[in-house]
Amino acid sequence: MPEEKIVVKPPTDDGLQYRLFSPPTFGWIEIQLDDTLLAHLWNCVNVAGNELNAKGSLIGQIDKSYFIKDIDNLLWNNLLVQCVDVYNKTWGCPHVSPIATKSDKDFILYLEKMWVNYQNKHEYNPVHNHKGVYSYVIWMNLPTEHDDQAKLSNAVDATLSWNSDFAMHYLDSLGRIRSFKYEMGKQWEGKMLFFPSEMHHEVYPYYECDEQRVTISGNVLLKDARDMTDEEKAGTPAKYTSNFQ
Repeated sequence: MPEEKIVVKPPTDDGLQYRLFSPPTFGWIEIQLDDTLLAHLWNCVNVAGNELNAKGSLIGQIDKSYFIKDIDNLLWNNLLVQCVDVYNKTWGCPHVSPIATKSDKDFILYLEKMWVNYQNKHEYNPVHNHKGVYSYVIWMNLPTEHDDQAKLSNAVDATLSWNSDFAMHYLDSLGRIRSFKYEMGKQWEGKMLFFPSEMHHEVYPYYECDEQRVTISGNVLLKDARDMTDEEKAGTPAKYTSNFQ
């Protein structure tokens, strides 16, 4: 008697019913700045000079950091406001708790601080996050290439080279630590990442290069409009929304 074969039929409309579910999470935005905004940022750096030392409020193990101002709010009005809008429409904004002390809330997002970092070889920025709602990093000068740094003795034969790179760190839905690595090189000059301030990130050291890496970072904070100074309110208003996509 021949062996009985089991025939598996594909599910039909009346059979197996299921739906796929992806739990909500948060991402970040990559942006290429145009030449006008890059020239503006270099001007902000040059005007500020080295008068306001920012190292006391930062965790970076790097040579120098100085606070700079967004002159005439050009970066805020022409880029950061749009980033806030795109982020809210894509992922919502539940990663910050609304201020609940007042019943007639009128919260405004604004650029609280911006600073320039000068990083030398062997220096690094450990895993950290920022205060605020949103933060960003802009690469102004990158003197090394990932492929060249990966050939150095400390990276040869390793499973992966992290020399000179930048990484975002986050937890997946199983609670596992995940990392998204950016391999730094000249192609990243003039680019920006815009992300929730609470998202952890890290800057790895580079080697055998005497030129400085220059980056600009900043924090976007939330404040009740009635408590804001005239300077804080000078830019294009960006309202806080707590919708969750």
